[in-house]
Amino acid sequence: MQKRLRATFFGLLTPIWPVTIVGILIGVVIGTVAALSVSTDAATATTQIRIDPPVDPNQIITSSPMPADTLQGYLSGEVAYLSSTGFSDAVGSELGADEPPALTATQQGQTSIIAISATAPDTAAAQATVDAALKVYSGHVYDVNKVRVQSALDAVNGAVVRLREQAVADAARLGAPFDEVVFNDRTRELDGKRVSLESQIDRAPAIQPVESTVEESAAGASTRLLGGIGGALLGGLLALGGALAWRSRSGVVSSVAQLQREIEPIPVIAPVVKLGRSRRSLELARALYSQLPQPRVGVILVVGASDGSGTAEVARLLSCAAGEHVNATSISVADLSGKNTVAVNEMLDAVDTGDGLSSVIVDGGSLTGSSQVIDVAERADQVLIVARLAHDTLTEVGVAINLSDVPAAVVCTRGGILG
Repeated sequence: MQKRLRATFFGLLTPIWPVTIVGILIGVVIGTVAALSVSTDAATATTQIRIDPPVDPNQIITSSPMPADTLQGYLSGEVAYLSSTGFSDAVGSELGADEPPALTATQQGQTSIIAISATAPDTAAAQATVDAALKVYSGHVYDVNKVRVQSALDAVNGAVVRLREQAVADAARLGAPFDEVVFNDRTRELDGKRVSLESQIDRAPAIQPVESTVEESAAGASTRLLGGIGGALLGGLLALGGALAWRSRSGVVSSVAQLQREIEPIPVIAPVVKLGRSRRSLELARALYSQLPQPRVGVILVVGASDGSGTAEVARLLSCAAGEHVNATSISVADLSGKNTVAVNEMLDAVDTGDGLSSVIVDGGSLTGSSQVIDVAERADQVLIVARLAHDTLTEVGVAINLSDVPAAVVCTRGGILG
């Protein structure tokens, strides 16, 4: 039972690709769950507004036209303000929120249209944020414009007062009465500019909504995807590294190539025998028999590195193939149970004619399964060691190889993905 549990455990860790795939799948699950814990669905509301720059008080005073680059310069400044933390804080205060909302502002090409977007957990909150942003921005434009116009208006009013004071002083010096009509004619242009400025003070901001949209989106979808990919990568790497480290430390036979490197020059014959699925494979039997060390006659001991190596199936295959060339006899080590060395040799001599025209295939089980295995090994003409992948260890295979000095070979078996 302990050996079976160990085989299952080794079978899970030793094959590289199954454990790597399991690691990837586990990593995907963990990565996605972790991403879900930090990402939520969201909604985005966007409002496009057309902005016209307010009339510059200096243009009114100097009666000069608007410079050609005024519009783009003004729009760039507005986008910078709408993207600032100060604007976000002001919108947060308008909403009564503890944290500033997520806002973005972009100019649509070289046009006077600016898109203001807000992201919130739901559509209602997103739309409320955009509405608050428009309200705050309109108030900001109104306040800035009022301050600039009032400053210019104060300058015009101051100029009119100074001109009146000087006109009154000039009339007194000349001993002539102050002529209000003449003075009004002189200041008529300034009065016109003052009226124009006063009309700009209470002018509503030139902000015109063009289009509003609200989109529900899975804001966490990309995060979950990245979490799954990252988890898969990390899980696969950890599983691969763990399998390689465990395989190296445990000494379990994981592949034919690994075993061949460890036991050279002892040959490892191919192909791997899949236990339980080779009962009718005459081609497999012939392939195994043909690779045995010559002359492939006499007593051939098939011994497993452990109890679960699969010696019975391999011995049956060899006996089947040997029967096509010589007189083949199959014996199980169980048939020799209780016999001493002399009795074992007598029984083997009775079935082995020694003329090179007969083969005795002995299913020796494992090294620890019967004491008669050693007696058969001393009499054998060659030994075939059976090593089960993801089950037997290199140490066990080495002990079986050292069982006898006669020619030896190794065949690998496999019991499925789990060894």
